[in-house]
Amino acid sequence: MDEEVIIAKYNSYIEAFQSKDYNLIGEFCRAPFFSTSPIGTTIFQNTNDIVSGFSSMRESLDLEDYQFSRLNKLDFIPLSKQTNLLKVDFDRINSNGDAYHNGNATYVFHSEDNDFKISGIIVSDAKTTSKWAEN
Repeated sequence: MDEEVIIAKYNSYIEAFQSKDYNLIGEFCRAPFFSTSPIGTTIFQNTNDIVSGFSSMRESLDLEDYQFSRLNKLDFIPLSKQTNLLKVDFDRINSNGDAYHNGNATYVFHSEDNDFKISGIIVSDAKTTSKWAEN
């Protein structure tokens, strides 16, 4: 049951990311929120910081001709009743339909008020969230 709920939440989060619905992304995430990658860790203390961070990162992708993300692989990893991981492999697609970036990330979902929220993202490469580190 949790697996289906979390995967549906992730799919809605990706749709919000692609359509630049940053307030909806803020609703999917729990503050404080973290993103960690080989280039560093960013902590967003509140929902406004989360919205601003996702906005900055997503808007920067327009310069790369980002159109959408294609999911290649998704692995659900239950850790406890309240904590689950979702490991994703994805490609960023441009307007020509070409994959120009492959990324891997693990999303941390925690149960909060009978709902799962994303509390952090563990990114395996330096480029996927590099724009967060520049702000």
